[in-house]
Amino acid sequence: MVKPRDTNDVAVTIKVLRWLPLSDSCKVAIRGGGHTPWAGSANIDGGVTIDLSSLKAISVNRDKSVVSVGAGCVWGEVYKKAEAMGIAVIGGRGSSIGVSGLTLGGKSSLDSVEHDL
Repeated sequence: MVKPRDTNDVAVTIKVLRWLPLSDSCKVAIRGGGHTPWAGSANIDGGVTIDLSSLKAISVNRDKSVVSVGAGCVWGEVYKKAEAMGIAVIGGRGSSIGVSGLTLGGKSSLDSVEHDL
């Protein structure tokens, strides 16, 4: 497992992994905010997990129309920052949900939940 401190560390990690003699067969998993902490989630056997949970930067542009969020953030961190600035963002329904996982493939609509009728 590699836990980069910043985006430069991520770039160095990728360069090193590509340099390795087994780079064509090296398996890589990415962990963002760590919303799925059970064994086997955001992890890989026989490969390298890149844990992005330290990448927690949250910035808002000048006119408060765009919020940029680090890959290691969870939605609660984003909501707290947005509320302090008097703005709202659309994201996960739970504060512990990782931003990157939800953004890249999680289910976010109420229709995605099965209901017994």
